[in-house]
Amino acid sequence: MKKIFLVDDDAVVRALYHRKLEQGGFEVLLAEDGLQAIQRLGTFTPDLVLLDLMMPRLSGDNVLRFIRSHPKLAKLPVVILTNAFMSEQARAVNDLGVYRAIIK
Repeated sequence: MKKIFLVDDDAVVRALYHRKLEQGGFEVLLAEDGLQAIQRLGTFTPDLVLLDLMMPRLSGDNVLRFIRSHPKLAKLPVVILTNAFMSEQARAVNDLGVYRAIIK
């Protein structure tokens, strides 16, 4: 079963995506902010990361930099979740190797 790591500070968004992805046959692992995401990435490697950009404690672009800087995670596909289509922050992470961007 493919593992998707969903990182979003909005509990409603996490619940909606979690339910739909599980219904689609995926194992879904959750984190509610960037710091928790980095901590959990030290214990497992998902097949895909769905990553919110704007979060407390550590933003999504910092999490993406962490992912790209670690050899074990560097090629991991990351899909950005954003409320602001192509904001400056979204453009900046695009240069770090985002697989796709999804507007919430």
